[in-house]
Amino acid sequence: MKKEALTIYKELLKKVSGRSGPVLFSHIKYKEGHCYYNLSLVSNKEDNLTKSIHAFREALKIYTIEKYPENYRMVKLNIDFTKKQINSQKYVDLGGAVYN
Repeated sequence: MKKEALTIYKELLKKVSGRSGPVLFSHIKYKEGHCYYNLSLVSNKEDNLTKSIHAFREALKIYTIEKYPENYRMVKLNIDFTKKQINSQKYVDLGGAVYN
């Protein structure tokens, strides 16, 4: 299911960019980050967590603290949590979500 969602997000990103639809672009990158996080629960933990962080960081290019403070904080929490997962011995399954 997550792989299918990633395919859809990648197709959407061919049609929307940070310039043409900045909020939509950021939302897609945020959801993409969640998909990679959830994929890391079943395979390629470190690689998928790294991709998750990268997608979240792309969302922060639009979701700045000045323009979108709530979205910024939400994405930042996801980045911080995901970074901890890379370094931890215990891996926490949050039931399909990082922070939502």
